[in-house]
Amino acid sequence: MSVLTAPRPAEPIARPIVRDRSIDVIRSASLVLVVLLHAMMVGVTLTGDGPVFENALETEWFAPVSWFVQMMPLFFLAGGFTAIGSWRRARDRGAGSAAFVAGRLQRLLVPAAAMFAVIGGGLLALTLAGVPADIVATAGFRISQPLWFLGVFTLAQALVPLVASWHDRAPRSALGSLFAAVLLIDAARFATGNDAVGYLGLAAVWILIQQLGFWDADGRIDRLSPRVRVIGAAALLSVAVLLTAAGPYPADMYANQDPPTLLLVLLGGAQLALFSLARPMIRRIAERGSVARIVDAIGARAMTIYLWHMPVLIALAGLSVLAASAGLFELPELHSASWWTTRPAWLIVAAACVAAVSIAAARFERGPHDAPTTSVIRAAGGAALGVGSVVVMFVVGLSWQVAVACALMGVVAVRLARARRTDPSVVGGRPVAFHPQGCCVGRTRIPNLTVRTERTPVDILTDMLMTLAMSAWVYPLVAGLALVDALIPPVPSETIVIGAAALGAATGAPNMILLAACAALGAFAGDTLTYLLGRRLGTTRFAWMRTPRAQKAIGVAARGLERGGASAIFVARYIPVGRVAVNLTAGATGFPSRRFVPLSLAACVTWAAYSVGIGLIAGSVFGQNPILGVVVGVGIALIVGVVVDRTRALVIARRASRQVPSSSPVKNSTGTQPTVVRKMTSRTSV
Repeated sequence: MSVLTAPRPAEPIARPIVRDRSIDVIRSASLVLVVLLHAMMVGVTLTGDGPVFENALETEWFAPVSWFVQMMPLFFLAGGFTAIGSWRRARDRGAGSAAFVAGRLQRLLVPAAAMFAVIGGGLLALTLAGVPADIVATAGFRISQPLWFLGVFTLAQALVPLVASWHDRAPRSALGSLFAAVLLIDAARFATGNDAVGYLGLAAVWILIQQLGFWDADGRIDRLSPRVRVIGAAALLSVAVLLTAAGPYPADMYANQDPPTLLLVLLGGAQLALFSLARPMIRRIAERGSVARIVDAIGARAMTIYLWHMPVLIALAGLSVLAASAGLFELPELHSASWWTTRPAWLIVAAACVAAVSIAAARFERGPHDAPTTSVIRAAGGAALGVGSVVVMFVVGLSWQVAVACALMGVVAVRLARARRTDPSVVGGRPVAFHPQGCCVGRTRIPNLTVRTERTPVDILTDMLMTLAMSAWVYPLVAGLALVDALIPPVPSETIVIGAAALGAATGAPNMILLAACAALGAFAGDTLTYLLGRRLGTTRFAWMRTPRAQKAIGVAARGLERGGASAIFVARYIPVGRVAVNLTAGATGFPSRRFVPLSLAACVTWAAYSVGIGLIAGSVFGQNPILGVVVGVGIALIVGVVVDRTRALVIARRASRQVPSSSPVKNSTGTQPTVVRKMTSRTSV
């Protein structure tokens, strides 16, 4: 991640600094269209087998329509136009690239961290409420789909100082190099048949389109004659049509977004040419008072609207299923006359709910924000964590645990983007923020500075964690969570133990030995209680025990116990669902208590020592930033857990392949019939 200040051009071009209202209009209009399009994609029906969630626009007629409603290139064009103007103004005031990037990160990542925290709580609540795991997974999947934009836009904004300097020195070389990179990525993807190669275009394609926004900000597009712009737009669209008709590219413009392809660049170029022709008319419309107020309201909450619209739509879909199940109304069949008739009302309700939530959550985006750091290393680290949180979400999948981890990564990124007390942008020991009108500290007026006295959500979270770590209540809390976690896997006992240990390494509290002892005793009590419940209730008493996932885990646990039991009990302690299955099965199958008790105690002691050890290492390395130590420690534990789980799954699969005849029927990954809940395809990512 590079935010280094590149050399300025020897003779900078003088450009008037003006606000183009037409850019505000297309950004707001594009955002509204994205929300409405996503609302149209939500397809929910209720069958005898349960609710079915699918993409209502997964139809043949949508491919040609997608050429008119694919608005993401306009987003990045507008973002490039605005970003290069903001960067040049900041540079002229004497601000460095690190401060510019850090300021952008705060505006992007503060609302994102808040959103991830709420989503994590929502998915956890669904899990604890007994909602089927496949429906919870589908909700997480669909909420995560549009969030690719957060990662890519954060990356593009972090690189603005670098690519803007490149543009100022050699605009044609910058544009041509990025275009060549897009061509090479597409060629490699289609030649190898490996779609993963195409995801390199997430950077190349969108930064290239952002670069076109730089050209528009310089006035280069408007200087072309209208005839040239019309011919250029027609030529670009004609090439795109030929590539879909005779080439390897799909005709659906949303399929060309996942992964991004050359067709998005061609579409973006055509959109820019046509937009430049309509710019005078759009400006006249934007001057109307009512239009200006609406555009300003949307623009001030743009990231909040984008982040929250899909969770709101998913929540509305879930509520409609509950209402239909209760007999309040019937969900119409997709694409039926009744379905189309109800779409206007659905869009109005969806838009109203998104607006209400966005107004409530806008404070995280609108600030006020702290003064940005002037450290290149801190700004680059914040940008890397912000982009990395989105990468983690897409690689692992959006569960409640991943949402919490992404929220913590966002919090740390924002902390890194803030000015420290030793920064020159701190007055009287307090961070201050840049303001064009200046400010007063006491009776002294300081140009371009505004004193910040408000406590940010990051400050509040840090104080809460520190207070909890130094409280005596942390020990019974850890013991209680470890006990409950042995019965209810979603409870985050490892996260709490590792986080408390990381804070202890940085602050001296809590006591590590006492923390490990409480964790081990709580875990041992929970494992023993699960073992006794297995003896009394068996493994089929409750509905959740009879689910395919639970039965599969219990079957694996039974086979492991038959082979000796020691390794199964030890390994299962490190796998949330695995430990419940093994301990419950051990009790139900009559595994001797004289063997279970010492094995379980030893496993809990090693688990507690392992968790505290990870927290100690992370907290010691990042002692100056306790929150970062917590995030790193939890991240290490997640990685180790995934490795252990995947290794165990591979061993079980190899053993099964030696025992099961080749003529055995093929089943899906859970060993059951496929679920009726279908995930949306990549085209849903707008």
